[in-house]
Amino acid sequence: MKYPCDMIRDLMPLCADGVASDASAQAVREHIGTCTECARIWGEEQQKLDLAAEAPAPPNPKEWP
Repeated sequence: MKYPCDMIRDLMPLCADGVASDASAQAVREHIGTCTECARIWGEEQQKLDLAAEAPAPPNPKEWP
């Protein structure tokens, strides 16, 4: 089934966070397999998430002097 790009892009953050339904995640996977622009956006978002995961945690304010 073909879904519009704007709908798929709305679902991407939910998929990235792991909270999208199985049907929504499947729709995103199928769409990015055929849409180069959405696949590019998905790849960029995944890179941002990877960088954020590698960043050190902010200091705990309770431990500030």
